[in-house]
Amino acid sequence: MKKDYIITNEELTNEYGLNLNDYAISGTMVNAIIKIAFNLGITRILFLNDNFLSAKDIESSIDLDNELVEPFKKLQHRIIYNLIFVGDKDPIDKSVDDIIGADLHWGKVNAFQKYVR
Repeated sequence: MKKDYIITNEELTNEYGLNLNDYAISGTMVNAIIKIAFNLGITRILFLNDNFLSAKDIESSIDLDNELVEPFKKLQHRIIYNLIFVGDKDPIDKSVDDIIGADLHWGKVNAFQKYVR
């Protein structure tokens, strides 16, 4: 996946007001949390959308429509937020599914919505 599609701590801080360093997370842990959120997002997209077979397919789709970069980063932010603030529950909640379905338009599979819980 291109680095431009993966959220950074600077973007989290400047665009979403979530500085991981404020939560005693620093150094390699910041990168690890970002990587975990990215991988969880990819896994959820692959679950919800049968048209994608791998992260490469998702990357190709973003390549074709640059307007998907921001919602894709929004997805990563939401998962990071859930990992930090909703630690006792699954970080993949309805809000994550809503971003995939509504913002990215990747939730439909064979005309049915899988992301309805």
